[in-house]
Amino acid sequence: MAGRLLLVCKLVQRHARPVQVVAHSRFQIHRAFSATPGRAVQRKVDEFQEAFAEARLCLDDARESAGTAYFAEDIQEAKEAVDGCLEQYATLMKELEGPVKDTVDNANGMKIRQLQEELNQLLHEDHD
Repeated sequence: MAGRLLLVCKLVQRHARPVQVVAHSRFQIHRAFSATPGRAVQRKVDEFQEAFAEARLCLDDARESAGTAYFAEDIQEAKEAVDGCLEQYATLMKELEGPVKDTVDNANGMKIRQLQEELNQLLHEDHD
């Protein structure tokens, strides 16, 4: 964590853009935002993080209900939540640029790919 913080601080000094690193109890959440759009970008990152957490909860619910009558509904909710999260992330990446975009992508890109893969596995298991 200290190494990442040092890297973020160097990016801030080099590009004069503030970067906020926040530790969350369940995940390491890194929020990066430019001073120019400021609050709007921070709000979008926050919204993405909320959508990610919701998608993760929906996947957990679907996983727990596998083999029950509730699975079809739970997997549909999970698919919608994951799709919404992926859409928000893609939009966020389009709006960010430079080192801020890289910081956000480095902190969240793998989590997004894992979320998609978990959904794909649940959908595949449903068809077996």
